[in-house]
Amino acid sequence: MAEFRLLGPVEVVASGQPVEVGPPQRCAVLAALAVDAGRPVTVETLIDRVWGDQSPERVRRALHAHVTRIRRLLEHAGTADGRPARLLRRPGGYLLDIDPDRVDLHRFRRLCEQARDPDRDDAERVLLLREALRLWHGEPLAGLAGLWVTRTRHGWRQQHLDAVQAWACAELRVDNPAAVIGPLTDLVGEHPLLEALVAVLMRALYAAGHSAEALDLYTATRNRLVEELGAEPGTELQRVHQGILRDDLGKPAPAAAPTPQPSRVVPAQLPRDIRGFAGRRDELTQLDALASAAGEQGTPVVISAVAGTAGVGKTSSGKRCRQIRRCPALSRHNASGATEIHRQRGEATTRALAPCRRPSDSTESTTRVGEQVGNVTTLALLVGKDTSSDRPSNESARPIRAQCRYLAQRLPPSPRCPIE
Repeated sequence: MAEFRLLGPVEVVASGQPVEVGPPQRCAVLAALAVDAGRPVTVETLIDRVWGDQSPERVRRALHAHVTRIRRLLEHAGTADGRPARLLRRPGGYLLDIDPDRVDLHRFRRLCEQARDPDRDDAERVLLLREALRLWHGEPLAGLAGLWVTRTRHGWRQQHLDAVQAWACAELRVDNPAAVIGPLTDLVGEHPLLEALVAVLMRALYAAGHSAEALDLYTATRNRLVEELGAEPGTELQRVHQGILRDDLGKPAPAAAPTPQPSRVVPAQLPRDIRGFAGRRDELTQLDALASAAGEQGTPVVISAVAGTAGVGKTSSGKRCRQIRRCPALSRHNASGATEIHRQRGEATTRALAPCRRPSDSTESTTRVGEQVGNVTTLALLVGKDTSSDRPSNESARPIRAQCRYLAQRLPPSPRCPIE
């Protein structure tokens, strides 16, 4: 039976051997169908996923040509193992008629979901997560490009990081820290500001008897956070650090069962635009140019900071920028006060973006930012003031810049995310 791989290069595997799919665009068509295996996908959705805004004049003909060749590919793969997958025409679209579990992405998600069952013991959880992580073969959708691919790849990477963290914690609870130190060290090298991952690696080093290395890792992470984000480590990382210093750090607790998420609220918190607005033409032109350039690059989020003395028109300028760009989501956060920003970091901005529910910790809060704006073109406007002098300074703008950088770390990536 043919298997479909998306968690790496896009491949079809029949009888244990990869079958050549074709050029990148055909791989993108197959991937766009496989992510919804067993469900119909409309032609419009396929075109958007594969070509985005760069679709050729006869895009439907091009899509049909790729579909025809994919059908032949599936017939050949079925001949090799006797059970062909079928690509069926449906009203308005196409259906990849296979069991979703034959796609590595869906199998990975099923295994992770089973591992989250609170009734499972840690030994079972370890086996499930090991199997799930073995399905990864490098960067997902490797070799493909486009806005949909970029956003999708980012979401899958986050799921992979979550699975690695859950696996590592389960290994630690069954007293197997040596198994996780190597993989976690590599991942922390790729994501040095991901505090949850650093905390698990510190736990593993401590459990393996390498307390000094764990403390060195904390120091290096803290220095990087302060230097790059202007922020101190979060509560969990500090708690792990203190536990190592006291030599009484326990095993990580099992993950809590997931709770139902509230309905999505599109943030829009600024009051209406004022009448008779005048001036600030250069500043508005600059903000508008940033948003325009981001739109050309497929950037989902533009983060800008506006600083100045009280009463000079920072918020009014932001409202006028909304009037120009017609952004569906525009939020304001008064970022004055470095202590407040450093202490609450992502939580303060998330309360501005999702006022209906206050996150319980900074990790949840920064994740909530991505959930709230992941599929919406958003202008996040951070407004601050300098209370120490009559003129804004680089030092007074530092907490706002730190907030911008922290937001950029947690938002879906794109070819470019302008920060001013």
